[in-house]
Amino acid sequence: MWNDLTSNVYSFFTGGLLFLVVYHLIIYAQNKKSYYLYYSFYMLCLALYLLQWNLGMPNDIPLASTRALLLCLSGGFYLCFVNTLVDFKTENPKWNRILDRASKIAFALNAPLILVYFLGPEGLNYQIMLFNLYALAYIIFAARIFYQLYKLNTIYSRYLLLGSTFYFIGAVLTFFTSFFISIAEFSERFGFQLLSFTVIGITLEAIVFAVIIGYRNKETERLKLLSEENEKLEAQKVITLMKDQELRAIDAMLTGQEKERQRLASDLHDSVGATLSAAKMQFEYLNKHQDQLENKEQFFTKTRELLDKAYQDVRSFSHAKNSGVMAQDGLLPAIHQLIKTNSIAGALEIELQQFGLNDRLDATMEISIFRIIQELVTNVIKHAKARFVSISLTKHENFLSIVVEDDGQGFKGDQKTLKQGMGLSSIETRVEHWEGTMEIDSRPGKGSSILIDIPL
Repeated sequence: MWNDLTSNVYSFFTGGLLFLVVYHLIIYAQNKKSYYLYYSFYMLCLALYLLQWNLGMPNDIPLASTRALLLCLSGGFYLCFVNTLVDFKTENPKWNRILDRASKIAFALNAPLILVYFLGPEGLNYQIMLFNLYALAYIIFAARIFYQLYKLNTIYSRYLLLGSTFYFIGAVLTFFTSFFISIAEFSERFGFQLLSFTVIGITLEAIVFAVIIGYRNKETERLKLLSEENEKLEAQKVITLMKDQELRAIDAMLTGQEKERQRLASDLHDSVGATLSAAKMQFEYLNKHQDQLENKEQFFTKTRELLDKAYQDVRSFSHAKNSGVMAQDGLLPAIHQLIKTNSIAGALEIELQQFGLNDRLDATMEISIFRIIQELVTNVIKHAKARFVSISLTKHENFLSIVVEDDGQGFKGDQKTLKQGMGLSSIETRVEHWEGTMEIDSRPGKGSSILIDIPL
């Protein structure tokens, strides 16, 4: 009765294992995850192994050799299943290589088992002896695997350890009991088959493995959805970043255009404005003293030269060229040209004194210094009513000193008011650009003195 009941239970368990095989093969066909395939083959080998025992196949027929082969194959597929489900390749590369080699050895052992069965005398005994050696080695190796799963301490390693322990205990009980009592004697004495320990272990293992595989499948889907959401967020970030970059590019272009307009306006003011101011002063002086001047033609000529220069400056700006004395000869020749242009015989005398400027400075710095001096001279012409202007340039070891003095009417007030009232803010901006300093000393009726120091 017990044997009939056991046979029915074996049939039920075998059917359940075959169902798991088909179910996981279908899942593998859908998502191509290798651990589904290895688990299906692992369960298939165990199901066929139990089916042979359930059919009561005698041990002395050649087909019985497949029992050992099925257990060897199941061991190989188990190792592949553990290696991929836990992902030892990422968690522990060393054991990934060990499990990979061990699975290949398990598959390769099928060949000697077949050869020993068919070629050796009394082959079945040799086959059983060889299989027992393999089973003992596999039990020792499995214990080592369990230790590695325990060390990993992940949700997958914990479930694998739990399920494998059930099968391990059942298989070990069956294996070691068979050394002391034969399978037939055990069945006659206790009323159920010795293999029942293994069947119970396989059943509990299958339940635990089904749970962890289901969890892995759910986790995989969750990660897939999370990955898709992240991809959408990244795509949105890229679109937003591109829009921000586009807006920044537009802002930079507008800012650049505005700065270019400001620079052009400043240069027109400093260059063309100064020239026209000098021409205006020449014309007004000529208009007031035309009856007293003997050299009118000289004044007309100089006024015409100033207007020609203003025209050439405008052309230079329109063609965006850095031509003229500054580009060709440098700072000092440009200042001499400025003095020649703005000096008025009998009305305004301008002189230049320089010390240590034997070599040219940086081209950009020379242009800035020239614009500063040009603006200061223009302010004197417009506001100071001076008859004499002195420009002094002194090159020290670490800085350049610029002093512009006049004997004009002067003015009063603090430096902030002076800078605003005299239109010196653009000069101050240029000085600050070069991290320099600027000081103003002026008193009504005593003229003005402006001192600028620019680091070199």
